Amino acid sequence: MKNWIPNEIKWPTAEGLVNWLFIGEQRFRSPFFEESLAKCRRLPENAGPIRRTTSLAGLESAAAVLETVAPTAFIFHVSRCGSTMLTQSLSLRDDNIVVAEAPIFDAILRWKYNAPDIPELVRHHTLKKAVHLLGQRRFNETHYFIKWDSWHLLFLDEIREIYPNVPFILLNRNLEKVKLSLQKMPGMQVVQGLLEPEIYGLTKAAAMELHPTEYTHYVLTKMQRALFHFLDKDDNSLLLEYEDGVFNNFMKAIDFIDLEYHETELNRVGERLQFHSKKPDEQFVAEP
Repeated sequence: MKNWIPNEIKWPTAEGLVNWLFIGEQRFRSPFFEESLAKCRRLPENAGPIRRTTSLAGLESAAAVLETVAPTAFIFHVSRCGSTMLTQSLSLRDDNIVVAEAPIFDAILRWKYNAPDIPELVRHHTLKKAVHLLGQRRFNETHYFIKWDSWHLLFLDEIREIYPNVPFILLNRNLEKVKLSLQKMPGMQVVQGLLEPEIYGLTKAAAMELHPTEYTHYVLTKMQRALFHFLDKDDNSLLLEYEDGVFNNFMKAIDFIDLEYHETELNRVGERLQFHSKKPDEQFVAEP
């Protein structure tokens, strides 16, 4: 199963069904993991109607034989606070695996709300295997970073329970600035009906009663409170504030995880910061 990763897990039977995707020599350097997956789907091995599938036990078999890199750090964020640029900067190095917002991780976490019959033990174990397999060592990599979706701030305690020793990097920003950014380009975390409102402690009825502006405020406030509540009790976490500057935050992050960068590598990071985090071909223009 080398160069294959679990792409989707369904539950037509009690054994589960895992769909696998061939990734070949594709490196994960796009701003979001889904963009890297789109490139992989065009590979000949993924073409045609036949798909490689296994039961959930296939995750165990693959994990037992594949060489992987243990997670170096997990990155969490409140949205629009420099997390994409942080992962883009980390992805410039060939010895870093960077997985930014993998759909399969989100799907497994959200089984808690959309598939509550799946035992928590199975959910946690499956997440660990998925994280393990996406960290395959294919190019002699030595570090592995995962950026989680913004609403995964509400899963911080669970993820810490599963990974008690992995450093957490948490990015924050003034929420009024985040709201302005989301008004221009909404993210799915603040669009009513796209995510289970129970994630935020709301019923479906209560969520739909809120005006979109109120819902956005509620969601962002809930996520930010979860971030600070976690920081108050966790001694292996680093807070980065957007207002301190993206490059300064990058330096704090690599210092926190004791990752050495040479001057030429830092120059490459500086060059990358001149361009938009989500649109690498566009010159970056700071928001007012």
